[in-house]
Amino acid sequence: SGEAYDVMFDMVFPKHGEALLDYETLRVYDEKTITCTIKNRGKYEFEYRIVVDKEMMKTMCKGLKEDAFVISPPHASLSPNDKSTTIKFTFRSRREITISRAPLLRCQVVEPYMGQTIVDMPIYVS
Repeated sequence: SGEAYDVMFDMVFPKHGEALLDYETLRVYDEKTITCTIKNRGKYEFEYRIVVDKEMMKTMCKGLKEDAFVISPPHASLSPNDKSTTIKFTFRSRREITISRAPLLRCQVVEPYMGQTIVDMPIYVS
């Protein structure tokens, strides 16, 4: 018999309660970094991965390249009782573009032993 792999984590964004990165107005080639934190509140280790949703980017932001986002660190293992990990999201566009609450990034929580994705949460960008 096996135990269910239940993941509990907090991901805190600047606008509390919303998985939203609001870069406001930037000039072309200017960059802005927004930080958030992630913390394992459960009793099992897990890994997180922040990925660009390529399909959403093609659909909602034609012409925006994947390298407009730099995420640091883009993935890590989080053990129970670890301190919060800070994730930096840097954005820089090479062309004029308007983005309004587009789910361009995803936070995936992965069970480290089987590699199974347990949570796949959109992160919205404006």
